[in-house]
Order: sequence, then C-alpha cells, then structure tokens
Amino acid sequence: MESNIQHGQTKQTLQQFAQHHRLKTRRDTSGEEIIAGHRKLMRKSQLPDRVEYCSHVLDGFEDHRLGVCLFYPTERCWNFARKQLVALGCMVRQDGDTEGVLTFDPASRTQTRAVLRAARIFPRRLSKEPSPGQLAARQAFATKRRSLTVETPAQDSTRYDQDGVFRPILSTQGVGLG
Repeated sequence: MESNIQHGQTKQTLQQFAQHHRLKTRRDTSGEEIIAGHRKLMRKSQLPDRVEYCSHVLDGFEDHRLGVCLFYPTERCWNFARKQLVALGCMVRQDGDTEGVLTFDPASRTQTRAVLRAARIFPRRLSKEPSPGQLAARQAFATKRRSLTVETPAQDSTRYDQDGVFRPILSTQGVGLG
C-alpha cells in the first residue's frame, strides 16, 4: 500500500490518513467515517455497545486537522493522556470528566503516534509471502488429507452391523492398556 501523502504535507483526509498508517475506517451509527480504537478501556456502563462509544479518530475540523475522541474509565487516566497530548501540541476541544476531544496535526509524526497510542488504535499487520518450506509443508499436508478416504459400509463391512450402524472396533494398542 504505497501512499502519495507523506508527513510534512498539509492536507490529509481521514481516508488518506488511514491508508498511510494502515488503519481501518468504519462508519458509526450516524454514517460518519471514523477510525475506531479498542473498547477495552471502557468500563461496563450504561452505554450501548456501539463503535462511537470507544476512542476514535474523526475528521471535520478546520485547518485540515483531525480530531481524536478519547474515552477512559477513570479521571486519572483521562487527565494523564490529556496532559501528554497537550504537551505535544494537540488542542483540547472538549474536556469532560473521563472523556474529551482533541485535535492534532496529521502531518506531525510525534502527535500522530501519541494520538494513536492514546486511542489504542493499532495498524493492520502485513502478511508476508510464505517461504518455499512453508509452501512445501502446505502441499504435503493437502496431499495427505486428500489421500484419506471415508469409510463406507462396502469398504469395511466389519465395522458396520446389519442395520448399517457404525460400530467402532476398540483397540488398546497405543493407549497403554495392552
């Protein structure tokens, strides 16, 4: 995924930001596009289980800035994260007891890394091409599975009674009983 937007350029949309940082965009219940974070930070509360009730990055602020909406379980966690982000140059838009909205410059690498960490948003992993050894192991496994046949009453009539019900032959070899 090669992106033509690099750090230092001024304008980035949410879609370009997500593509550049290998993030997944989703739509919330109102239809707005967001980049959702993990929900593990939220305590069990009266809030419904919706994507917008977890920390997320959103678009729509002036000066081509992106916003981050942070939800934390305690005031102490929120205050610590807010102070760290403000020290890096993020601007507070809304400040609640355990949640808030800040804006950040997507062209700033330090602000971007800190915001993604605070919102617990992780990039998607890139899968590597399998090695020749892995391909050979997969092929051997596939041929082994294809060579196994399903027993039918015609192939092994000793395991089936006259009604066609399967009766397994119990063996004690290899179990330690024989």
